[in-house]
Amino acid sequence: MRTLSIFFSLFVLYGCADQITATQPQAANQVVHRGVHSGAKARFDYFYSVAVTCEITGYPEVIIVRTPSHGTATIEKRDDYPSFNRDNVRSDCNKKLVGTMQIFYESKPDFHGHDAFTIKVIYPDSNIRTIPYVVEVL
Repeated sequence: MRTLSIFFSLFVLYGCADQITATQPQAANQVVHRGVHSGAKARFDYFYSVAVTCEITGYPEVIIVRTPSHGTATIEKRDDYPSFNRDNVRSDCNKKLVGTMQIFYESKPDFHGHDAFTIKVIYPDSNIRTIPYVVEVL
């Protein structure tokens, strides 16, 4: 019975964690590194909350808690395809557009170097992730 309980707990945790984007799988609060071209608007990440029926369970709230020093970070509501792992019960949802919250970064014109910003994502189920981004502007 204990093994079943542990398995169920891991399944629930895995399912909740997999509601986020998988543009690059990451643990909570792990720094995400991205490279972008100077002055170009680039999508950095997207976040969603999807039920096993592939319907969205609500839009995650995305808050910029630390703004970039050499550019701007923006949040937009757009549709996109989720990217669940094959072994996730929601993997069939990868074929369907769902509502997402997307984060974009654009450097100041002609800036080259490093920048950084941090966001907080609050999911409809009250899960919270803080994600620091480090940007190399080429």
